[in-house]
Amino acid sequence: MNIRCTVNETYRCLVGESLSSGLTALLVRFTGCNLSCAYCDTRYACDQPGQRTTVGQLVDSLERSGLKRLLLTGGEPLMQPEAAAALCDQALSLGASVFVESNGTLSTSTLPQDVVKILDVKTPGAKPSVPFLDTNLDNLAEQDQLKFVVTSFEDCRWALDFLRTRKPDLDPANIIFSPASPAFEPPALAQWLLEERLPYRFQIQLHKALGLR
Repeated sequence: MNIRCTVNETYRCLVGESLSSGLTALLVRFTGCNLSCAYCDTRYACDQPGQRTTVGQLVDSLERSGLKRLLLTGGEPLMQPEAAAALCDQALSLGASVFVESNGTLSTSTLPQDVVKILDVKTPGAKPSVPFLDTNLDNLAEQDQLKFVVTSFEDCRWALDFLRTRKPDLDPANIIFSPASPAFEPPALAQWLLEERLPYRFQIQLHKALGLR
């Protein structure tokens, strides 16, 4: 596959977020993003020019890694939709599980059906410059997930309103609340979920807790 793309880095990882947290995977970090969130922890994926490569070379990296999972993240992978979709297709054809992390502001319709989409819905505390694309909610499959990184209790309440008004039928087990520490500490979010008797999943960034990238 000679489709070209720009990536910031590729490495073996433990998946740090989503329902697949803790699983081994090959991470491909795409360069560039259409947002500049207040708490972004991968700004270097936009500030640095990245490396030009091809889908074929990335597939070769997956095969050499010996891993059976591929995680596409960024930046924002869907800023390079042709390459992202082709890479997903090729990885799936090799029998790998494929996960794509996206901010949900760009269409996910180009991704193959079997990809696990993890949509990071930006709360007001993130100060997103582009709104969430609601048609992506219609494209959600059974395995897909919504994630809310919250900076305050106001963000928590905003997320609840988003779910109630825009996607009330999503399986609560596929909805993740994660604290934007240090602005909002993990125990405060955990206690809120318990006090409000909410059915959603609490999660911290595993890779950070372990001191990994």
